[in-house]
Amino acid sequence: MRGIRWILVAIALVCPALARASAAQQLLLVPLAAPAVEAAVAAEVGAHLESEARVLLPLVEPGATRCPTVERSCLVAAGVAAGADVVLHASLRPVGENLVLLLVRVGVEDESIARLSEPLPRGEALRHAVRERLVRLLAPARWVGELLVEATPGSEIWLDGERRGIAPEATHFRDLAPGQHLLRVARTGLGEARAYVEIHFDRQTQVRVEPRSDELAVVGTAELPAAPEPAPGDGQGVWQPLRWSLLGAGGAAIALAAWPALDARSIRSEREALRAGSGAFPAGAAREQRLLQERYERRQIATSALLGSGVLLVAGGAALFWLAPSGSDEGGVSVRAGPDGFSMAGRF
Repeated sequence: MRGIRWILVAIALVCPALARASAAQQLLLVPLAAPAVEAAVAAEVGAHLESEARVLLPLVEPGATRCPTVERSCLVAAGVAAGADVVLHASLRPVGENLVLLLVRVGVEDESIARLSEPLPRGEALRHAVRERLVRLLAPARWVGELLVEATPGSEIWLDGERRGIAPEATHFRDLAPGQHLLRVARTGLGEARAYVEIHFDRQTQVRVEPRSDELAVVGTAELPAAPEPAPGDGQGVWQPLRWSLLGAGGAAIALAAWPALDARSIRSEREALRAGSGAFPAGAAREQRLLQERYERRQIATSALLGSGVLLVAGGAALFWLAPSGSDEGGVSVRAGPDGFSMAGRF
């Protein structure tokens, strides 16, 4: 019995730790290093970096971060000091007439490192370019685009050699990696049309197949609706740990409820042996009455713990599904319906 109790204590301690490990990662964004770059341009790029990174991951305060160069040990130490799971170092430098943005992502726990260095456009395309590079580095699963095909009903749609269905049911394809994809549209009695189609990040490429033509025409691209930027004080840094804390506390309460339940079962066996007069325990009404009272108390504790765990788990589930920050789908679940069926996205 003593060994089982220690096992239950370990489970109760591990449950909240597992809940914390499942929560979204905290990001430390090192202040932008921009030597020999015009101050106004550097300030604009730095503002875009902060606002777009805040949508992807919860930010932590940089504090007294001092990492002027891309040194892994320094970035890891800064992440540990700030309590972050991921550190992002950004630097901007001019190369000829272009501005090159170097992003370095360092994992604090495993000290992994990833780099991305590409030139930035000027003007209105600057913010979208910064966002694309951040998504590629911080959330590669979200670095996707869409394809919308307008074809004659009954046409077979093939994408990258895989049959995707028949128009008009299968004409909208999501979560495609940016780059070229081979699109083939086969029509009964009308031959087929095929071409490589370019998919762009966060945009929908629209393709039309004329009824009596063997060519695919790219109508254009449309920007997908962007997730709204979280407003200050919207609870992004509160709901994320709260939901997992509730779920972890619920799991711990279930583990703790087993302790008095097992005690109650042991007391019941002791009472039965006493009432049977087996000689294993000294006979007496006082002893039996005390065991009865102890069993009643253990059952009350177990019942209360189970009820409390149910309340915590329900509250944690509500926070998980309905109280997710509006600016990010991290930790939340979204369901979309379209011509090609239902799709679910999110993080548990």
